[in-house]
Amino acid sequence: MADWVSILYYGLFVTVISFQLWFRGLSKVDASAAGVFMGVVPVSSLILGYFILKEPFYLSYLAGAVFVILGISFIYKSHKYESKK
Repeated sequence: MADWVSILYYGLFVTVISFQLWFRGLSKVDASAAGVFMGVVPVSSLILGYFILKEPFYLSYLAGAVFVILGISFIYKSHKYESKK
């Protein structure tokens, strides 16, 4: 019985509600900002997994996170430059 309660909890709260909140938040911003947020998901998962779940952290993870952050900053700066025109 406890297994079914865990499955229902995970299915209802963790999956349905979190996706509902995520997509509601994405509907409030434009497509370019939503794309940037999608890039942040793996980086935040990496950080939270390391600190909360004590998952291992490899140099390749850091390299990937740096590339994602550089890409996001490049998009932000180019968008900021285009909006000034």
